Parts: sequence; C-alpha cells; structure tokens
Amino acid sequence: MPTPLLIHEIDAARQWVRERQRAGETVGVVPTMGALHAGHLSLAEAATRGCDRVIVTVFVNPTQFAPSEDFERYPRDLEADAKKLGDVGVDAVFAPSVEAMYPPGATTSIDVGSVARPFEGAIRPTHFAGVATVVAKLLLIAPADRAYFGQKDYQQTVVVRRMVADLNLPIEVVVCPTVREADGIAMSSRNAYLSADERQRALCLSQGLREAEQLHAAGERDASTLREAARRAIASTEGVELQYVAVLRDGTMDEVETVDAPAVIAVAARVGQTRLIDNVSAQRQATSASIMLSELFRIPVEAGGVPILGAGVLLALWVLGFGALMGWHAIQPGVDGEFWAYTQPLVVGALVLFFAPRFAPQGVPIRGYGVMLLVAISVGLAMAVHRARRHGVAPDTIFALAFWLFVAGIAGARAFFVIEYWEEKYAGQPLGETIIDVLQFTEGGLVVYGSVIGGLGAFVWFMRRHQLPLFGIADIIAPCFMAGLAIGRIGCLLNGCCYGGACDLPWAVTFPTESPPFMDQLVHGELHGVRLVESDGVQLIEDGAAKRISSINGEPVATLEDTARVLSEAYAYAKPVELKLADGDVVERPAATRARSLPIHPTQLYSTIDAGLTAWLLWAWFPHRRRDGEVALLMFTIYPVTRFLTEAIRTDEPAIFGTGLSISQNVSLVVLVLAVLGWAWLLRTPPGRRLREAP
Repeated sequence: MPTPLLIHEIDAARQWVRERQRAGETVGVVPTMGALHAGHLSLAEAATRGCDRVIVTVFVNPTQFAPSEDFERYPRDLEADAKKLGDVGVDAVFAPSVEAMYPPGATTSIDVGSVARPFEGAIRPTHFAGVATVVAKLLLIAPADRAYFGQKDYQQTVVVRRMVADLNLPIEVVVCPTVREADGIAMSSRNAYLSADERQRALCLSQGLREAEQLHAAGERDASTLREAARRAIASTEGVELQYVAVLRDGTMDEVETVDAPAVIAVAARVGQTRLIDNVSAQRQATSASIMLSELFRIPVEAGGVPILGAGVLLALWVLGFGALMGWHAIQPGVDGEFWAYTQPLVVGALVLFFAPRFAPQGVPIRGYGVMLLVAISVGLAMAVHRARRHGVAPDTIFALAFWLFVAGIAGARAFFVIEYWEEKYAGQPLGETIIDVLQFTEGGLVVYGSVIGGLGAFVWFMRRHQLPLFGIADIIAPCFMAGLAIGRIGCLLNGCCYGGACDLPWAVTFPTESPPFMDQLVHGELHGVRLVESDGVQLIEDGAAKRISSINGEPVATLEDTARVLSEAYAYAKPVELKLADGDVVERPAATRARSLPIHPTQLYSTIDAGLTAWLLWAWFPHRRRDGEVALLMFTIYPVTRFLTEAIRTDEPAIFGTGLSISQNVSLVVLVLAVLGWAWLLRTPPGRRLREAP
C-alpha cells in the first residue's frame, strides 16, 4: 500500500477534504492520538469501507489530560503510525502541532453539560471539555462526511454525539465495535504501561463484563445483579482498584434499574498506575432454549486458590492416570511396543495442560464441537483397533497411525476451511490475530474433504515407512472414518455450523441470535422478508430480478459487510428498515423481532444419518470383500454422491469458479471421477488379494 499523504497545516487539511468532496467523493475522518493498535486500525478500515477517501488525525491533545496524568509519557511514533495506516488504505494523515491547534491566547472550550459529568467526568473533571473541544476543532478543520469512533470509549461517544447534535455539525458519527486482544482485554494504547503481572490482573475487567453479559444473555434483567457480577470479578482481583461499574441506557449516561431496552455495562479500574476502561453491550438475546451448545463449560485456571491448569490438579491426575495404566500394562503384557505407544498421548496431553494458562488465561472452554470431535476420534480408534487386532496388526501401530492421521487431518481440514473463507473471515487481520484464529479449530471450521486430503498424505507416508499393506489398512480405516464423521456432525449441530437453507418441514430446526444461521439470515435480509446478495454491490432479489441497493436506513451499502453493520444495529434497536434502490425506489420492511432464526434444514443431522449408514455398510461389507481396496473405494464412491446432494440444501458455502457449485461439490465431482478410475484399475486385479484374519 502507498504511504498516506502527511499533512501538518490546518489549511492544507481543510483543502484536501473539500477537494475530494467537490469531486463527488465521500470522506471519512478517524480522530486518534496515535500509538495506533489494531483497534484504531479497525476504525480506519471501517472508514475505508464506508467512504471513498479517509483521513486520520494523529494529535496528542494536552487539554484532555489532567496535570497528574500521562501526557508527557503518552507514546508517540508518527512514522510507524503512518505506515500502519497506509497498509489499511488510508489516504491522508493530519498531524498538527500543539501550537497550531491551540495558538497563543486561545481560551475557548466546549462544555457539553450533563453527559460529561458522571463516571469518567467525575474522576477526570476537565477531560471531556478537552475531548469535545479538540474533536469539534478537528471536525471543522477536516469537515468530512463521517467520523469514526470506538465503542471502548463509550462515554466519549456519547459526549461527541451530543456535541455534534447541539452544534448542528453536518457530519455523521459512526461508532464501531471494541477490538479485543486474544485473551479478551480491550485494546488500548495504555496497555503498553502494564507490566506482565499487571497485564494478567487486568483481564478481570473483561472477565467481569463477560460474566455480566452472560447473565443478561441467560435472561437476567435486574441491573443491580449485573453490576454485582462484574464488581465481584474485578474487586476480588488483588492489585486492581475498581472505580465504578454502571449499567446505562444505550446512547445515554442514564443508569437503569431494569434492562428492558438496549443497555451498556461499563467499568473502570486502576491496575497499578494505569487506568483502564471497558464496556459491553447488553442487547436483546434469545430467551428460549437453544439448540446450540457451543460452550459446554469452562475449566478454570484455578479454583479457591488451588491451581487446576498449568502445574495443577489436572496435570497431576493426567500423569498419575497414565502412570497407573502403563504400570498395569508393564505387569500384564509387559514392556512392549504398545506400552511405549502410551507415551505419545501422555507427553502431548501433559504439555497442553502445562501451557494452557499461557494461551487461555480465562480458563479453557470445553466446547460441544471439540467434545464431539474427541468422541468421534475415540470411537473410530476403538473400531480400528478391534478390527486390526483380528487381522494381525498390533494396536500400537494403529495408535501411532491415528496420531499422524489426526495431526494431518486436522491441519488439512483447517487449511481447507481457511482457504475457502479467507476473504470473508481472515483477510486484512493482523498476522498474530490471524494465526490465533486459525488455530482455534475446536470452535468449528473444519472441512471433511480437507481432512481426507491431509489424512491421505499422512496415511500413504505411514504405510510406506512401516511397510504395511496400504489397501488392506485403508479398508480397515474407511468405516471407522465414516463412524467418526457421523458423530462429528453432531458437533456441527451444537456449534451451529454447516447449516441448511430455510424450510417448513416438521423436523426443521431454529438457532438463537448470534449463531451462524441467524446472522446469515440477518445479513441477507431474510429476517425482514427480503433476500440480499452481493454481486456488483448489494442486490435485492425480488421476483427473480436483481435490483441494486444504494443505502439501508440512510447508510450507504456496497458489500454484505455493510449490510451486516446496518441490519445488526436495526435488529438491536428493533428498527424497521428502508432499502433505497439505485433507481430511486424505496422498499420498506418491518423490524426483525425474531429471537431465533427462521426454521432451516438440519443438514448436520442429515449428514450424521448419511455417514452412519455408510459406516454400517462399509463395516458389513469388509468380511465379504474380494480384494483389498474395495471398502475404501466404496466409501470414496458413496460419500461424494451424498455430499454433493447435501450441499444442494446447505447455504453456508458460496458457489466458486463460476460453476454455480460450492467448493465441496466441485471436489465431490473430482473424487467421484477418481473413484471410478480406481474401480476400473482395482477390478482388473485378481480376486483373493486381501488382508487375512490372524489365526
């Protein structure tokens, strides 16, 4: 990306904005104080999506710091900031001097009244006068069409909106969601002040808010109960001084006693010498029972002062359990290959438990998808060991094979998913955040064909290395794989992924808010009774015809990301929607009031039934095969056909390569052709060449 234009003079900044507007372009402005992190960059990215041109202001404003605060030590690195902004497509950076913004003799300031008095205003009495003054000056210097702010500084957004409304400034204020670190802490330039120990303690803010948010999602509406949940988590953390917890009516600084409308739960605390603030939204959630069980429970790092993860109770139990198992094996069969095969899961599990607190400081979530994946692997492994033992293949060989199949299969399944959804889910993220997201495979996002491709590579390598009969072992593994797939698809149901299209069948299922099916229907307008697609902009599909949409509720929309933002806000506030078409026509639709998705095909259960029946057929066929390879080829013949048909009623995978078919349907056709060629070759080999049962 090119380096953005660096502007220091006020007149030059004003001229740059006005020239773009005279050319018919919309301009977005993002006021910052520099020391940019991913949170700031997300605002800049939102501006680049919503506007033709973007200017970011970088100015450490002295009037919003009290004499005892950190103005002098506030981090500054304009060159690094400009490079980061160029990487996300920002066109210009306005970095004025203090003397330019506050010339000698300047005394004017803006007092926005009551919204600036409580909470942050009470703790920092001069802060919001400085904020309102500098933001007003920046918006007059760079008179853009839209100004972008972050939800993390909630009271600041209320102050700015009040000031813009009171002064009749012709600019739209856009508030973007808080961006968080991988462990949940809200991104802030002041996080750099925290020591490693303080950084760990600071997690209590997001943990307390999360507990309050979960209570609200579960149906709790009493504000005092929500406040107490957050207060308890924060106040109980040593070295953290809680300053306030408040439940506020969204868009205001008014405290509420009952959360009967959208609200915000806000907290502030001092961690060491650093003040931190954070908040979460308490919006409408589903109140009926959910079919999803994405997170079953969470294993805490410690309980009652006793370490559970790390060098704690679970590690001790893990080592003792395997020690007892290996001790029993040494006494009975003896120290053989199977005995040493236990060391792999022992060491891997011990390392995972020991390092868990470093990667999951809030505790390890036990997710429904991950549990079903574990059950699937266990069942498939047990089936394979049973049949392999009867054919003279040692269990330790199957355990070792299973390890490599698991690693390669998960890597392939995740890689397939990441490649398929790169533009939608990962493009534009910071590298570290992308790596963390990619590694979170227990939350879903595994594609069967990817696991087959990865597993096949590991399988062939293992067979050659150990000089084992490739086709004979493949026949043993095939029904075990399909049995595991049948169980794994139940995990997809719990996770809400791999879902089907809308239907009115008696066995249709619904999913709660924030689930993938619900959000997909919301973004595509289905909850409002329309269908929106992205093709040369956003199109309204009506009576088989596509009509381009220019805006929704006055917000320009060019992509489904834009519709997601606008329609999510409309849903949160129970607003009707107004779709303005490119030809000037307007389509009005009522507010979306559903607490669950429209009924959809339970394609996950269809896949479970399909894989289960296929596993039963392959298992039953195995003793009757005439040559090795028949069972595996039968799997590669049946599965592509049933997967192709299932994909026809799934809506979570788009068509690719102009074929009108999803990526899995395209792969199914390739696999089916290869299976036919495989049969043509296999049937030419003499019958009777197969793995025999051991005497």
